Amino acid sequence: MLVQNFGGFTPSLPGIDIRFPSPEHLAHFEIAWSRQARPPLPDDHPDRLGLICVGTVVEHELRHFHDFLLNRDMLLTSWLRRRMSLNALPAIIWLMKSEAFDVIPYPVIDWAKLPERARAGRRAELSPILPEKRRRFWNPRMLPARITAPKSAIVDPPRTEAEAEEMIRTGLKAVRGDLATIAPLRYGLDNTPLGQGRFTPRFAYELSALNAQFHSVIKTYGFDEGREFLSMLADQGTTYSRLFIEAMELFTGARRSDAARLEPIHLPRLSAVATWIMTGCAEDGTKGGPATRLATLMDQTRAAWDSVFPDGLSPAALMDHWDEQTGAVPFRQSLERTQKELENHLAAARILFGAFAKEAAHQLEAVSTYDAVLSCRRALIDAVIADPLTYVDPGLWMENLGNWPQCPVHMKFSAGRFGLPRAHFANYPDDTRYNLSSAVPPEHADSHVGDAYLRSFFPSLHDIPSAPVIKHQQINLLFELLVEPESVRPIDAMALRDFAETNWGKTLVQLL
Repeated sequence: MLVQNFGGFTPSLPGIDIRFPSPEHLAHFEIAWSRQARPPLPDDHPDRLGLICVGTVVEHELRHFHDFLLNRDMLLTSWLRRRMSLNALPAIIWLMKSEAFDVIPYPVIDWAKLPERARAGRRAELSPILPEKRRRFWNPRMLPARITAPKSAIVDPPRTEAEAEEMIRTGLKAVRGDLATIAPLRYGLDNTPLGQGRFTPRFAYELSALNAQFHSVIKTYGFDEGREFLSMLADQGTTYSRLFIEAMELFTGARRSDAARLEPIHLPRLSAVATWIMTGCAEDGTKGGPATRLATLMDQTRAAWDSVFPDGLSPAALMDHWDEQTGAVPFRQSLERTQKELENHLAAARILFGAFAKEAAHQLEAVSTYDAVLSCRRALIDAVIADPLTYVDPGLWMENLGNWPQCPVHMKFSAGRFGLPRAHFANYPDDTRYNLSSAVPPEHADSHVGDAYLRSFFPSLHDIPSAPVIKHQQINLLFELLVEPESVRPIDAMALRDFAETNWGKTLVQLL
């Protein structure tokens, strides 16, 4: 999440998206990305803060990726969601290709749970907005409220409509089972440090990424621009930015009554918090989740500052102190235990899917992708365990981002009807792939670029292969839309509905 929403990280791929609204934003980003000069930032520029944001999007989104590797809950959720989408893949493909209906209401599980009378009412509401020749709704057998998830969603390819319906039913049952498993990992807390709404893990993730981005603003532009960035976060008023400002003031000591006569605002404390909240493991139970850890530290800091931040402790020593104070598994051991837990998940999946190697080819490909994810995690936690400060301190972390794991990057260009001239990308890496998901007409594909896929921001010894990410992005997002549409950005949802209409003649209609 960026203040002006230039970027986004998708854990289920995993990959980074960046959108550029103009050639000027792209040019500014490229100067910052090159690390060779300070990008020009005129005082009177109408989108000065937008340029600051796009110039530091790399650090924001890469911190999301690295926290994704570090944090047990986010990584496990990602694996379960990918497994869930691939289990449902045959059902999704059949839904798209079936000639028995034209309209698919979604979320598909909500539609499948409705009794016929309720469905008839919804059809009556929706039909007037649809073309007369395209009003045949998918009408599955009603899914009961309580079901037992199947041990496996792998089935032989259906030969009849009846077998296909049963395959979809099995797939939806498996999806509901995985959703129930995932829910506790991402649900968050009722009691929040802000006193309103649900305190989800995303608050913790954004705190860490905004902290990295704030340090990047200072490094890239200067301290005055850093203050500008903080003012923008405070003025913007989103719950995530307000929580970041609240946490910064609390953890750095700015709110203490005696702050003026103590040491200057102490940013390393906030950075230590941002890292420690990501290091819980399964043995920690609910107190291992990032939202719980952040809320706990905020409450304890308000109540007794000195007990949370004893004098003279380094960031790594502070993390050891918080482990002991909260009764958590020491963070170095915790990182190793999570690695073992996730390796066991992949080993079990490899055995299950390996028994159906032909039918489960896509699932086995996902396991292979996550082998690469865990290899990247291994490299990251080895570095963190050996010297925590190299990760905790954003300045040290940013010194050479190529030393850290990397993931694929999808750049999207909305300037002009046909994107940007291809000549602009002459110096991009040779393995960059163009126009994979943009609306650039075929006759302009050789001269213009609407989107570009990079293997990564920086060359690295540890990265996620881009080919599986590219291959599964569209179908993975389609699954997300049909199952949990709230997780898909509106602009992506619109593109996916067009994709289904163009490729399969299916109208996707969201239930409200």
